Amino acid sequence: MVVADKAVESGMSPEYVASRIVEAVCARESEVMIGPLLYRITVYLRNFLPNVYFSVMRRRAWQESVMYRKTS
Repeated sequence: MVVADKAVESGMSPEYVASRIVEAVCARESEVMIGPLLYRITVYLRNFLPNVYFSVMRRRAWQESVMYRKTS
């Protein structure tokens, strides 16, 4: 029995991703971002405001390490 994690279960269907890829190839797009809006925003944030992006990621990593230490 295969058990999928939460991220996989809430992911996009293979059919949707395949159709988006075919559309991008037909339109000769050089880059395609397939994913939820938050992830696409994150990519733009990293490209245009890297200091903000890395500050947010540093804080997030710190918070997760604190939570990990509390549960250990």
